[in-house]
Amino acid sequence: MPSSDAYTTYRVSGLPPNVTFDQAKWILEAFFDSDGVATEPKVHSLGLDPFDFGRNVDMIATVTFSQTPAEFLEGDCWVREKVFTNEDDLVSLVLTIDTKFDGFTPINTVKDDEDHKIDCIVVSGLSSHPFGSWKQRGGHFMWLRDASTWRSPGVRVLLYGYDTSLVRSESFQDIDDIGQKLGDFITAIRHTRTGEINYEPRPLVFIAHSLGGLVVKEAICRLAHKDETNARCVYGLIFFGVPNLGIRTQHWLPMVDNQPNMNLVHNLEPGSLYLRSLHDRFCRVFTSPTSRVVSVYETVKSKTAKWDEGLGRWALNGPTEVLVPRDSAQGSCPPELNHNHSSLAMNQNHSDLPKFRGPHDSDYRLLARYLHNLWKNAVVDVQSRFGPEGYFPKGGVKLREGK
Repeated sequence: MPSSDAYTTYRVSGLPPNVTFDQAKWILEAFFDSDGVATEPKVHSLGLDPFDFGRNVDMIATVTFSQTPAEFLEGDCWVREKVFTNEDDLVSLVLTIDTKFDGFTPINTVKDDEDHKIDCIVVSGLSSHPFGSWKQRGGHFMWLRDASTWRSPGVRVLLYGYDTSLVRSESFQDIDDIGQKLGDFITAIRHTRTGEINYEPRPLVFIAHSLGGLVVKEAICRLAHKDETNARCVYGLIFFGVPNLGIRTQHWLPMVDNQPNMNLVHNLEPGSLYLRSLHDRFCRVFTSPTSRVVSVYETVKSKTAKWDEGLGRWALNGPTEVLVPRDSAQGSCPPELNHNHSSLAMNQNHSDLPKFRGPHDSDYRLLARYLHNLWKNAVVDVQSRFGPEGYFPKGGVKLREGK
């Protein structure tokens, strides 16, 4: 028997190429409606699978159900197969449905090379969800997907998900591991064809929250040494509460005590050797004078985690603190790029900083104006970093080598 859970968003991978919203809805009904009970799926977005190339690319959707299929009440990933009749042929369709959103999730459709001008990669923070981090609290509105006024036509938006759970984690990955993997994923999905006739480099813009910004900076450092073409394409950073100089970690340390992920939390402490090293390496490679940075910082204290004996778990009922001070959130930009660095205060706590109530939210409208200014010159500015026909210009903008 289905249950009602209209706020959970599912990612559906493996939908047929060129499927429409109505067709995707029909397919989901065919898969999950049973015994006369309608699950009432709603398809919120469709995007091309970023790992596929060519004309017949599978689609990925974000979906909610008015009545959640019973099989989704346990677990977080399901693979289902169904055979359909297509004229005289039988066609097998395999769908993967999940709620974790690991890796890349496209949330809009940009059809071909002519339309596809810019990539925007969105990275969430510590112990967060790649989709939920950006969704209205207690509502459906997810501005990156549901509002179109913040982006220009031709901007492909990709959420990037990774595991940074705190409690009972067995992972010993650190920020540099996560950043390296993001860099590898970027190289995998962005074919760079420098030297080919009519090759037009596509700008790369990152939107990140909290730890996600440090992951982005690490990825850029790795790209600079392994994939210089994509490193040169990095044009803009929109950082929400990124702890460039550190974040208060005292309330997290008891949660990770003696766990393999304890080192990751220690590396976020103000003044840590890792943060100083990352800042130094980042300033050496993020040097193009046309790059843009927007730093958004919080002006409301956040509730901290505390063990709740009654609930038997960690809960946000501890004292309130400023998690990422203004100077830490503003510390992402190399000094020589200060002329292209904007700061924006939002009267939100750390977790709610990248969430908006709807398309008329005043903070969203203000941010959209900054983003419009960023898209305006992105293509021309990035292409100017390359010579004719996609070659690197001699004596042009170079990534500074480390000492």
